[in-house]
Amino acid sequence: MWSPEREAEAPAGGDPAGLLPPEWEEDEERMSFLFSAFKRSREVNSTDWDSKMGFWAPLVLSHSRRQGVVRLRLRDLQEAFQRKGSVPLGLATVLQDLLR
Repeated sequence: MWSPEREAEAPAGGDPAGLLPPEWEEDEERMSFLFSAFKRSREVNSTDWDSKMGFWAPLVLSHSRRQGVVRLRLRDLQEAFQRKGSVPLGLATVLQDLLR
C-alpha cells in the first residue's frame, strides 16, 4: 500500500510503480478526474479541488524527497507522473499551492 513515508524511503531514481497509490492502476474514473485540470478557483468546487490537491501534493513532495531535489520543475513532474500517455493537467496548480 502506498504512503508518502514508504515512497520517501525508496531509493533515489527508483521506479515508483510499486509506490504509487492503488488507484493509479485500479481506478480509471478516479485517475481521469485526478489528471484533469483544476477549476480556475477553489470556490467553484472546493471538494473536487481539495481531493485533487490532497492526492497530488503529498505525491509531488515525496517524489522530490525520493529524488533528492529541492527545486521542482513542472516538466520533470509531468514526465515522472505520466500515465498511459497522459500527463496530469493540474500539476502547475499544485506547485503554485506548495509555494504558498
